[in-house]
Amino acid sequence: MAFSCKTSRNVSGRGGKPVAATDTAKSKGPLVITRGGNTDSTGLANDSLAMTDSLRTGKDSLSIPPQKKFLDNPVDYNAEDSIILDARQRKIYLYKNAEVTYGTINLKAHYIEIDMKTKTLHAESELDSLGNILKKADFRDADKQFSARTIDYNFDTKKGLVTEVITEESDAFLHGERVKYSKEYYKGDTVDVIYTYKGRITTCNLAEPHFHIASNKIKVIPKKRVIAGPSVFCVEGVPTPVILPFAFFPNQENRASGLILPKFVNLQSRGFGLDKLGYYWAISPKIDAAFYGTIYMNGSWGAGITTNYNQLYKMNGSLSFNYFEAANGNDRKDTANFFISREFSFKWKHIQDPKSIPGQSFSADVNIVTNGFNKNSTLDINNYVQSGFQSNINYGFVIPRTPFNVAIALSHSQNTQSRVFDMTLPQVTLNTNRFFPFKPKQRKRPARWINQLYEGIGINHQSIIGARIATQDTLLRQEWNNGFRNSFKWGARHQVSVSNSFKIAKYISVTPAFNYYEYWNSMKFNPVFNQMTQQFDRDTTRGFYRSGEWDLRADVNTNVFAFFKFNSEKIKAIRYLATPTVGFVYNPDFNTNIYGFFGTNGAFSTFDPYLQSVYGMAKRGRQGSVTFSINNNLEAKVRAPKDTLTGEKKIKIIEAFSIGGAYNFLADSLRLQPFSFSFRTSYLDGKLGVVASAILDPYAYSSDVYGNKYRINTLQYKADKRIGRLTSAVVSVTYALVGKRKESPVINPNTTTPAEIQYYQQNQHLYLDFTIPYNLTVNYNLNISNAFDSATVSNALGLRGDFSITPNWKVDFQTGFDFQTNKFAPTSIGISRNLHCWQMDLNWIPFGNLSSVLFTIRAKPGLLQDLKANVRRGSYYPIGN
Repeated sequence: MAFSCKTSRNVSGRGGKPVAATDTAKSKGPLVITRGGNTDSTGLANDSLAMTDSLRTGKDSLSIPPQKKFLDNPVDYNAEDSIILDARQRKIYLYKNAEVTYGTINLKAHYIEIDMKTKTLHAESELDSLGNILKKADFRDADKQFSARTIDYNFDTKKGLVTEVITEESDAFLHGERVKYSKEYYKGDTVDVIYTYKGRITTCNLAEPHFHIASNKIKVIPKKRVIAGPSVFCVEGVPTPVILPFAFFPNQENRASGLILPKFVNLQSRGFGLDKLGYYWAISPKIDAAFYGTIYMNGSWGAGITTNYNQLYKMNGSLSFNYFEAANGNDRKDTANFFISREFSFKWKHIQDPKSIPGQSFSADVNIVTNGFNKNSTLDINNYVQSGFQSNINYGFVIPRTPFNVAIALSHSQNTQSRVFDMTLPQVTLNTNRFFPFKPKQRKRPARWINQLYEGIGINHQSIIGARIATQDTLLRQEWNNGFRNSFKWGARHQVSVSNSFKIAKYISVTPAFNYYEYWNSMKFNPVFNQMTQQFDRDTTRGFYRSGEWDLRADVNTNVFAFFKFNSEKIKAIRYLATPTVGFVYNPDFNTNIYGFFGTNGAFSTFDPYLQSVYGMAKRGRQGSVTFSINNNLEAKVRAPKDTLTGEKKIKIIEAFSIGGAYNFLADSLRLQPFSFSFRTSYLDGKLGVVASAILDPYAYSSDVYGNKYRINTLQYKADKRIGRLTSAVVSVTYALVGKRKESPVINPNTTTPAEIQYYQQNQHLYLDFTIPYNLTVNYNLNISNAFDSATVSNALGLRGDFSITPNWKVDFQTGFDFQTNKFAPTSIGISRNLHCWQMDLNWIPFGNLSSVLFTIRAKPGLLQDLKANVRRGSYYPIGN
């Protein structure tokens, strides 16, 4: 069987117009044809002189039976150049931009010929002088649509024959040199069947596709399946050695099952391998599953399953489980240096539609991994350096006809570096909606200022009870065997708040409040001196322990504006906004008896027996504090000649700069609290962003006989003339430079589902956009932590971006440098080639544990072809796989 990866063209066209001078006088009767009307195009005209024979009582055996209608529906037609009616041959000829409509069928072509004897139609495309197609004939019928060189159609049998046609079936395109359409009986139903001679099947939406499967015989049952004879796979019109004795493709509007092509990997620590080779199973429109595996030359392997579910207007989510067995070392016989680590991960995401069950909500985001899973199994740099993982499951409901609502939460957090593993199982919260006991339901007279003092009083309540397990991930099995007796604890906290808010002199806002807190705990501890280790051990006592506290507080704030006008050629005005806030907080000492002392040789320290309780206990010491803060904003209005509307624009000099602190009049020492500073702004039209914060301690420190440092009641200014001691500071500077988009992507609604568009819009960071010439992001982070005189500094620079070499070649990179360790951060360099319907990636990680070369080539969904976008490495496109 010979194959051709190119469609042959028949350049012969229609020779000329038929003779227009038809002798209608010799025809058997007048022919009535309408343009755009509803008259039967083949009916005979009524005789206006005909009379009814009143004497005829019986049936006339010689009467002529009524003529059978030509078609069930009227045929509407029009043409731009000319319309020729041949009454003798019962044919209609339409020239130039001709259009015929019959029921749901609509045909547009350069030339159309209608034969009423045979009930057939013939249409041809517009050709140039060399026989090349200028504009193809277009056929539409309900949900079917295609363009072809010539079209022949039978109105009676509903069969058709077309040449050089391109038609769309689900997410694929079918090209054919000759295509026959017919109706056949299939599994108890009559369906349209398409027979194609010298056809091509592809997902590329171009007239000359970049790749296709060619076969001389193809049978298509729309929305069912595609069957092909001996087939060959072609790329850029060139046959490849991939030859199939036959081919079978599911033809569904929904997702279809199939193989998942792997990524080819060369990892320095494991050798060559295949990553994510698997099978995609489209179980139903509501659920699917993907099974995949990974294998390397050194014996490392992994397997996983991912399933997605979506029930419209009810819920959607995904589940995944991955297992990886890493072979560490080069020689399995070297038992001292060779070992196998077994890791797994489990993820679950679930979102319930808020409208599915009114008054209830449920969501889940579970992410549980073993300590070395990301280190051993991932090929993505961002996942490799991730060490913190969190999980949350939340369920909430409103108690009908009451002001109460309940929230139930289960959570988990772990850190693979510190090995800390915490779980909350569960936490139940009862909330009472804020209500106003003194506010009248109906007011007969306007409210006065005195009414605000009591009518605005609102009360709300919250009770939280929860259980917590805090341990190390290395001790989980041991704790499980012991029933978590050592790490399990529970507690509760109740809060009732009474507050109001009103204004004084229109511009000053006052918010007084009274709060009561109740704490319940299940355990406490006392330090016990261990003679063997000469250290203090924790002696835990279980039981029921409670305490309560209350506080009074009030906040007063206002806004202060200042305007400065200039006659400068560049600056028109500057506006300054200050928001000062002054507050007062008072609470007595509710905890004078629960704190104790421990120590030896006269060096005693205090301890809090409830320090590690779930929700804490009443605070120690009296408080009568005045809090103060001021937030500052500075903006300028400058002249902008390019702005043709106003000729000016606003720029932000300082978006926010705040200073805060407090002074406790009732404290016996250290009355002045540390000062807090925060700063945030952006420049260059948002390209440059700066965020900074710092904490300044106004007191000096000293040391005891053991070298332990502590704060003393002496101002730092008295000690060394400094206003304070910097205890922490964070500075983050980000510069983002994005090139101007060369063209706006146009999404074809015929080849793209709403779900695909929504996924792309919500996850644009997962794609490389070839319409943007360059994209550069530079991050600088400085973090200083200084408890006393031993500062810990982290100082790092990050760089990430991409740029286009040509319209279809793009380079992307990610790197960084740690100035404290003088080491480069994990680095990757990638090259992507946009092949319209294909995507090719080459990714190189030059050093580190992930040192590797990764090559990927895969077909792209229709959405990404329209958007000229490639999936980033380490990501995947889940819709329609």
